[in-house]
Amino acid sequence: MLDFFRKNQRYFFFFTAIIIVMSFSFFGTFKAFDQREVPSPVAFETSNGRKVTAREFDSYVRFLSTDAADRKMMGNSWGPNFLNDGVLVNQFLVTGLAEQLVTPFFDQIKSDLESRFERQKNYIPYAHPNLPFLRAEAVWDYFAPQLANGLKAMRNFDGNIDIESFKQQTALFLEEKKFPPNYLYEVLRYQEKQHPDVPKDQRMHQLNLFGYNTIQDWLGPKFINLAVQMIMNSAELAKEQGFKVSDQEARADLLYMARLAAQNDAKNDCDPKKIDRLAQAYYQQQLRILGLDNNQAVKIWRDVLLFRRLFEGAGQVVFQENLSFQKFADFACRQAEVAIFHLPKERQIQDFQALQDWETYSRAVYETSSDLLAWPDTFKDIDVVQAQTPEFVQRQTQISFCECSQKSLALNVSLKETWDWQLNDDNWKELLLHFPKLVSSNSKEDRWSSLENLDTETRKQVDDYAINQIVKNHPEWIEEALTKAKPQSVKLGLRSCAGELPFKGIKNRTKFVNALTDCAIASVDQAPSIDRYTQDNEHFYRIWINGRDENLTLVSFQEAKKDQSLKAVLDKTLQEKYYELRAKTPGLYLNNDATFKPFESLKEDIAMQTFEPLIKAIVEDAASRGLFLDDHEKNRVAQYRFYKAMNQFAALNPDVIEKVLDKKIEKLTRNERSWTSPQEALEMTIGQTTPVRCLDKGDLYYYQLLQLNPGQENSAKLTEGAFALAGQQAKRSLAEQVIKTFVAKKALSLKAEEEQTH
Repeated sequence: MLDFFRKNQRYFFFFTAIIIVMSFSFFGTFKAFDQREVPSPVAFETSNGRKVTAREFDSYVRFLSTDAADRKMMGNSWGPNFLNDGVLVNQFLVTGLAEQLVTPFFDQIKSDLESRFERQKNYIPYAHPNLPFLRAEAVWDYFAPQLANGLKAMRNFDGNIDIESFKQQTALFLEEKKFPPNYLYEVLRYQEKQHPDVPKDQRMHQLNLFGYNTIQDWLGPKFINLAVQMIMNSAELAKEQGFKVSDQEARADLLYMARLAAQNDAKNDCDPKKIDRLAQAYYQQQLRILGLDNNQAVKIWRDVLLFRRLFEGAGQVVFQENLSFQKFADFACRQAEVAIFHLPKERQIQDFQALQDWETYSRAVYETSSDLLAWPDTFKDIDVVQAQTPEFVQRQTQISFCECSQKSLALNVSLKETWDWQLNDDNWKELLLHFPKLVSSNSKEDRWSSLENLDTETRKQVDDYAINQIVKNHPEWIEEALTKAKPQSVKLGLRSCAGELPFKGIKNRTKFVNALTDCAIASVDQAPSIDRYTQDNEHFYRIWINGRDENLTLVSFQEAKKDQSLKAVLDKTLQEKYYELRAKTPGLYLNNDATFKPFESLKEDIAMQTFEPLIKAIVEDAASRGLFLDDHEKNRVAQYRFYKAMNQFAALNPDVIEKVLDKKIEKLTRNERSWTSPQEALEMTIGQTTPVRCLDKGDLYYYQLLQLNPGQENSAKLTEGAFALAGQQAKRSLAEQVIKTFVAKKALSLKAEEEQTH
C-alpha cells in the first residue's frame, strides 16, 4: 500500500494543489464581495440620546483601564497604557468623585468588592525565606505607615461591605501609589545585600500589594464601566455648554505622554531628535497593543479633556461678594508689630530652688539694697567678694602641661624585677612590716612559697607595693615620661576654692593655685614654670604658665551653677542659718533621744526661713498690683521675683530698657496661633504697653505696640485658600447634580458591563 503511494505521489500532489487553488479562488472571491461589517449592539445611550456601541465603549474601557503609573508599577513593561496620565485615579479616586459615582449602584458592584475583600483578608505580605526580619510589613511600618495601618484595618475588617468599605479600598490603593512596589523592592534588596552569605531571593520581584497591578484589579470592572460612562456623558454635556477641544490638542497631549515614556526609557540619552523619534514609535506601538487607530485614540482623549474642563470650569469659583470677603480677609490678617521685652535667661526663675541659687549669687556679688525686690545692677568691689566669697572670684590663666602617673610608669617594671625586689633581704623586711601575712624567713625558697600562699587580693597589693617602690627608686623615669608627653593647653579661671581643675591628685587646692599664681610665665619651648609637681606622689606635672590676667574677675552665674560652687556656697549659708536657729530655739531641732536633727533633713525648712522676708515682699508687691499669690506656693511665688522691677521698666523709655532686658520684634495676626492673644495687640494704640505677665519657667515679659500693618500677603493666601476650598465644593456639587441627571436619564447603568460580559 505504501509502495503504491510512493510511486504515485506526484499525481497526489498535483491533485491536492488543484483542489486548494479552486477552494481559495471561490471562497476568497466570495469574501471580497461580502464586505458588510458585523453590527455591534448598543452598550448605552448618553444623556443627550447618542447611542454608544459596545465596540466603541470597549475601546474607551481598554484605553482608560490602565495608565502610565501602572506601567511603572509593572517595571516599565509593555501593555499598560502610558498614553493615559491617570484620569481614573486623579479625577475619580483622589477627588472623591468615585464615591459619589458608585453610591447609586453600590448594590450592583458590591459583589466585586466582596470577592476582593475575602482575598485581601487572607493575604500574606512578602517575607524573606532566610531572613525572617526582612519583611514588607517592616518596611511599610517605617516608610509608609498609612499603608501599613490600612492593611491592618483591612485584615481586621469583619463587617458588611458598604460604601465605607469602598472608601477604605480606594484609600489603600492610593497609599500604594505613594510607595509603589519598586520602592519596596529597592529597600528590601539593599537590606538583603547586607547579608552576603544569604542566597538572593528570586521571588522578591512579586511585591505588588495583594498581587494587584491596575485599578481594575483593585475595584473591579463594574467601577471601570461606570467611570467610562461618566466620562462619555460628561463630554457630551461639556459640548452642550460650549466647551471645545480640538483634535490637534488631544493628539498633542497624547504625544506628550509618549515622549515622557520615551524619556524615561532613554534614561541618560538626552538627544531631543532621538527622543522624538522614539516617542513616535512608542505612540504607534501603544496603539497597536490597544487595538486602536490614531483617530480612535484622539477621539477618546478629546472626550477625557472635555470631561476635565467641565469640572475645572466649575472649580473656577468667584465669590459673589468678593469685596466683602476681601474686607474680611484684611480684618483676619491684619498684623500688629510689637516689641517684646523678656527677662534675661539667667534671671528667669523657675522655682524656689532657682530662687535660692540666684539670691545666693546675687547677694555675694551685687551691692545690697534696703529694697529686697530691687533690680541688682551694681557689683561689689572685687576684693570684697574675694574676701567674703572666694568661690565666685577667679583669675583667667592660660596653661600648658604634661602629665604622667605612677600607674603608667609601673609598666616599665618587669615581672622578674618585681620578684627580685620582693625576695631581697632588706626589701623582705619592709614587706613584713606592711603585710603581716608574710612569713619571716632567710631562705628565698621559703619567701617565694610565702608569697604564693597569699590570697589573690593580698598578692596583688604586695606586687603593687613593690612596683611603686621600684618606680620611686628611678626618678629618671618621671623625667623621661614628662619629656615624651605631648603638652596640653587649657584656659582656666583659677580660684582659691571651688571650680574644676584638669589635674588629679591635688589635695591642697589653695596651695596649688598659689603656686600657679606666683610662678613665672613661660612658653612650652622654654623651661617649665613648675617641674615635676605632685601632691600625692602618684601624679606628676610639668607646667608652663603661658599667660594670666592681671585683674581678678567674677565667675558668671551659669558657670557657678555648672561647677557646683554655687551649691557649695548655698549649703554653707543654710548651714550657718541652721546653727543660728538651733542656738536660739534648740528644742525645735531635737530628736526624741535628745540628739539634734541632721541638717539635710531640715534643709528645705531652713531655706524657707532664710528667704521668708523675700517671699513675703514678693507676695505683698504682687497684691498691690492686683495679682494675688499664695505664699505657700513657693515655686509659683519664686517666678515673680522680678515682677516689681519689670513693672518699673515698662514705664521707662524702651531704648534704655533694651540694654537691660532681652528685646524681640514679632508680628501678631488674628488667624495665626501665638504665645499671646493677637486680639489684644490689634486693639491697642501705637506706643501702648501691656501689663507684665509670666510665661512658663519664670519668663516675665511685657510688650509694646509699634505699628499696625494690613497684612496683604497673608490676606492673599487666605483668599486663595478660600477660593480653592470653594472650588472643590463646587466640583462636588456639580458631580452630584450631573450624576443624578445621568441616572435619571438611564445614561449611567451597568447594562454596558453586562453587554461586555455576554
